[in-house]
Amino acid sequence: MKKILILIIGIILFSSFVYAVAPVTTIFTGDTGIHVEINIMSYYKQGEARWSVVQLFNESSGYQFNITSNPNMICKMRLRDSHGFELSVVEAIPHNSHWDLNGSSGGNNIIGDYAWTLVCNDDIAEIGGFASGFFKITNSGKEPDNNNYWLVIIIALSIMTVGLGFIGFMIKDKYLKKLKAFFFLLFVVNVLLLGCLPLLISLNPDTVTSFLGVAIGYFSVNLLVSLLFIYLYSFHLVTKVFKSDCEDKR
Repeated sequence: MKKILILIIGIILFSSFVYAVAPVTTIFTGDTGIHVEINIMSYYKQGEARWSVVQLFNESSGYQFNITSNPNMICKMRLRDSHGFELSVVEAIPHNSHWDLNGSSGGNNIIGDYAWTLVCNDDIAEIGGFASGFFKITNSGKEPDNNNYWLVIIIALSIMTVGLGFIGFMIKDKYLKKLKAFFFLLFVVNVLLLGCLPLLISLNPDTVTSFLGVAIGYFSVNLLVSLLFIYLYSFHLVTKVFKSDCEDKR
């Protein structure tokens, strides 16, 4: 009986060693690696030189890296076009507490969308980090105007062009031949403007907003000339009727 009791106790003690779970000794310390800060703008002007400042910080402590604390730190940026093709690889230059990135070599890139990735690694300290993003190159270095101003311009000028041609066609009075010719001239000018406008927009979409002001001014001139015509034509009709009445009374 004693042997059986000892055997049971031994089995219980042995089972506790087999199924015991080791205590957790790993402590979560938060993010590690390098936090990369770089001042890449959203838009750049075509052909314009550009520089960026790269600053590196320890993710866990916030300590700022520099060339003295990490002399083996290397930062390289890879630039790609909108189709994913790699255009260039530029290495940042150490400068005191930061790194300077000269992107002027890409100043002649065509207008369009670009993607970039900046990777910073210290192979000796075995620490690294990266940043990535996108930017656009435009004619003005500003955000292109996405409003449909060009559509409003084309519709307005089309209506005015048809109106000018119609007015010129309706003028039959022999005393208004010069005014008739002037309206036909305005009609031709508007037709040429309508033909050149789509080409201008496709070549330089950034000028749409500024061209809107020119178009409004031209629209105003046409409107003023049209009102002047109505006034002169009305005055001519009144004068003609008045003259006819006077002759009848004689």
